[in-house]
Amino acid sequence: MKCQVKRCPHTVTYSEKRGGYCDDHAATVQRCSAQVYPGDAIFGSHQCMNVGKVEEGRKWWCGVHSNATKDKRRAKREERYDKWWAGIETARERDEETKRRAGHFVPLVEALGRLIAVTETVPAGSRAYAKAVAVLNAAKEE
Repeated sequence: MKCQVKRCPHTVTYSEKRGGYCDDHAATVQRCSAQVYPGDAIFGSHQCMNVGKVEEGRKWWCGVHSNATKDKRRAKREERYDKWWAGIETARERDEETKRRAGHFVPLVEALGRLIAVTETVPAGSRAYAKAVAVLNAAKEE
């Protein structure tokens, strides 16, 4: 692997852990100050291998570990969470409305039955009467 400094002829091996810089440039390049934990190891950490781009509090941070970048990621994650939670709240309200409406179903069927019983004077050939009887029979089957 070549040194990351442009026009540097030196080669670097990964085992040197200098972030991809040769001996001449490793001392001049500021590395990120974050301690990272490798995903395949249970214990131990090492210094981030990225080049420091931002200086905050007399320490250098890369584009991944700088506070500004972390804040952006956190804001994006919170926005995604708020959107997800709003969907859950909407579904819960919709379920409550469905339960509230279902609670009125039985009294409505009973009232319709009483109404049909009272209005026996209506001619049997009436369209409204036939429709009401059909709705009542369908509701009783459910």
